[in-house]
Amino acid sequence: MTNFLGNYFLQHNPNTLHNVRKKCNLEKPLAMEQAIDLLEDWIQKQDHFVKKDFHRGYLERVIISTKGSIEKAKTRVDKICTMRTMLPHLFEKCDVKRDFPKLHETYINLHMPKLTDDNNRIYIAKVTAKSLTPDIFLEAYQHSVIEGYGFGVKGIYLLSTSKLIYTFINMVKPFISAKIADRIRVLKDVESLQDYLPKHLLPEDYGGSQKSLLTLYDEWVEELSTEKHVAYTKEMRLARTNEALRRKDKCQEDYLGMPGTFKILSID
Repeated sequence: MTNFLGNYFLQHNPNTLHNVRKKCNLEKPLAMEQAIDLLEDWIQKQDHFVKKDFHRGYLERVIISTKGSIEKAKTRVDKICTMRTMLPHLFEKCDVKRDFPKLHETYINLHMPKLTDDNNRIYIAKVTAKSLTPDIFLEAYQHSVIEGYGFGVKGIYLLSTSKLIYTFINMVKPFISAKIADRIRVLKDVESLQDYLPKHLLPEDYGGSQKSLLTLYDEWVEELSTEKHVAYTKEMRLARTNEALRRKDKCQEDYLGMPGTFKILSID
C-alpha cells in the first residue's frame, strides 16, 4: 500500500501495513493482490463504468475501508462513481489553493501526519467562522463520505462550550449509524481531549507537540495544489457512470451484491 502524498503528510508505523491487512484477514502472502485482482476483474465487466483503469493502490484502500469484503468494495466503488455522476458539483474543484483560497476563514480540516500506536489517524475539523450552519456539510457527508469513500471511526470528539453543539449532534445523528453516534463525545476543554488522544500527536493549538493547525493546513494546501495531485484529482473526476448502460438485474443486486463477477477469495 503506497502513499499518493509524500511521507511527511501520511506517515506510518513500521507495523501499519501488516496490521491493517490482518484486520481484513488479508495479511498472508499475495492475499491482498488476489483481492485486488478480483475487484479489478469485476470493474472491467461493468458496462456502466466510464473509467475502468483504477490504480491498484486506490483499490486496496477501498478493500481496506470495507474490512476486506470484496462485495462491499464493489458497492463502494459503484457508489462513489455514481455520486460523481449524480452530484458533479461536489467534485468539480481540483486545485485547493485556487478553488478554496479563503476556506480557512470558515472551516479548517486535515489529517494529522502521524498515526497512533494502534494505527489510527487523527482527523481534525475546526469551524473558524462566527456563524455556520451544519446543513452545508450534510449533503457531502451523506453521499460522498458515508456511501462513497467510507472510513472507520473509533471516536468523535467535539470540543465546544456552546450548548448548541447538542442541536448539531441531533441534526447529524439521522445520517449516521447508532454505533457511530454512541462514539460521539462532547468535551469542554483541551485538557479533556488529551484524555482520549495522545498529546504528542496533537497540534500545538490543542496542547500537543505537532505544528500548529494553521501551519499544517497551509502545508496540506501546498501539497494538494501541486500539478501531480491536481492531475490525479482530475483523472479521478472521470470515474463516473453511464446510467443508461447499467444492468437492471434487480434480484442479483438485492441478493448477490453488485452485478458482475462473483467469486470467493479463498486463502489456504
